[in-house]
Amino acid sequence: MDISIDTILRILIPMLIFAISNYIDLSEPEAEFNYSSVSYSHQEPVRDFLDREVRVGVKYYIIPVLFVRGAFGGCPLTLGQQMNGTQCPSQVVEVPVDTMRGLPVTFTHVYGNGRVIRLSTDLNIEVSAKSACKKSSSMVWRLADYVEPEGRWFVEMGGVKGNLGTNQTVRSWFKIEKFVYDGDGYRSGHKLVYCPESDVCETCKTVCTDVGIYSGVDGVRRLALVDNYQVKPLRVAFLPSDLL
Repeated sequence: MDISIDTILRILIPMLIFAISNYIDLSEPEAEFNYSSVSYSHQEPVRDFLDREVRVGVKYYIIPVLFVRGAFGGCPLTLGQQMNGTQCPSQVVEVPVDTMRGLPVTFTHVYGNGRVIRLSTDLNIEVSAKSACKKSSSMVWRLADYVEPEGRWFVEMGGVKGNLGTNQTVRSWFKIEKFVYDGDGYRSGHKLVYCPESDVCETCKTVCTDVGIYSGVDGVRRLALVDNYQVKPLRVAFLPSDLL
């Protein structure tokens, strides 16, 4: 029997609160290894919905977390067409109803030799599905070209994993940051950010801002860079795919 994401959230949130309140560490110890960056080893780990460390190669659903009138909700992310009807490259969108599971993703960080995903670290985000586009088989997120007349930077497929130091790959790096408390009564959460560091490309010029949701005239909710007007930073949670 299919269970809606909204139902999953209502079940898991009490579990998360219980785990935090009792200081239960559900994560496995991290293996010892040498980091490429000293600062990276001191960054706080990203936590999933069960308060476990988010790890490289593990599949997660990215769930927008909404808090409205005392209830949690949000539909997972999947892929959809562009606003002009073009199918390829696919853009990252929110599923239209909460009975759909969306598509899970995996994370790979810039340093490549650690198992744990940490805050404020450049990441590749790859959708765990086969591409429906013949010209590009890449399922890695990237920042699309600036779109007129909407005046938006959307998130699409076609990125490149790794391969640092070039303008061709700088749009493929995102980050996970903590979502700052905004007065709605829910303090925990994360947000996605596009802001590549010099470790990715020292000479590249890039924008630097949060990722949010833009509701188009076609009714599709697409991932886009925020403008603090129509697009606000999006709070997200990471739900391990094996829970569904």
